[in-house]
Amino acid sequence: MKQKLIKCIVALSVMSGVLPAHSSDFVLNRCEEAKGIDSRSLSVEEAKSFRKWLIKCETNFIDDLIENKYARMGGVDYPLYPVLGKKERVADETTEDGFRIVYSNPENYVPKWDKVLANPETAACDVPAGYSIVAFCRASCYTPDQQLKFAFEGVTGDLVHDYMPIVDAVKMQHPMAVTLRPNVSIDDLVDIQSAQKASEVLAYIVSPKVSEHDVIDFVMKSGGMLTVTTNHPLVDDQGILRIADKLKVGDSLMRQNGDGDTIVAMQARKYKGKVYNLDLVSTNNMENIVIAQGYLSGSARFQNEKASLANRILLRNSLVPKELL
Repeated sequence: MKQKLIKCIVALSVMSGVLPAHSSDFVLNRCEEAKGIDSRSLSVEEAKSFRKWLIKCETNFIDDLIENKYARMGGVDYPLYPVLGKKERVADETTEDGFRIVYSNPENYVPKWDKVLANPETAACDVPAGYSIVAFCRASCYTPDQQLKFAFEGVTGDLVHDYMPIVDAVKMQHPMAVTLRPNVSIDDLVDIQSAQKASEVLAYIVSPKVSEHDVIDFVMKSGGMLTVTTNHPLVDDQGILRIADKLKVGDSLMRQNGDGDTIVAMQARKYKGKVYNLDLVSTNNMENIVIAQGYLSGSARFQNEKASLANRILLRNSLVPKELL
């Protein structure tokens, strides 16, 4: 399978500034890369608030917002949210018409996020004249040095599981990531080889250019370290899916063998660079739990159509009687 490498603002010059919904060629974007146009990655609920505010404030955006509410990949609809900017016509001798369309933010416009996201109905409408929707986007999560577990073909033809920086996987468009098996329990995790499997990658999600992102560095009691964006889903030692910025020192993350590892330090910081994530072909919950730096972590699906699973138990202990679950 050839993966879709996800970049930003694709072929907009021939699409009147709007990407079509449900397009198999639509590569899904991270919005943060256009600092000043849209300076943050939005959660599903935040995206809904932002869209509601835009519909209220810019009636000329309504058709585009309705048409581009979702993008379909692998039979799944992904919620989208827009980037605002200005279209400019610049000379380009390599094109047939001698020009191309580029997008910029000449007024350094950034929505007043605290007000827009808290109450879109009452937030003031302040989009500068001449701005329009120039792309639709979604989130990605890991800094490039983070090691995820992938499946490789061994010398005997068997699949071998090993770690690789996600940035290298993106460059290779590596087709297979390691995930948990369906119906696995916490007790099963101790047998790593049996509890994990190779799962087909649907797409990689990449920031198209260097920009500033909010990330959290986790330092663990075991000496382990993990860096993710603030809205990234991680599995705690109780098998509950937790959003990174809702965790605190003293909480524990679940290692790939089912053991808990206590968070001894957390550092929120600005990271300037690109961030990455991946989607899996499977929609099964367990087959969307990947292994990052040795810890159980949610794929991009858990930030989109599975976002409602945050703070819910994904992994259970098989010793718990079913009537108590």
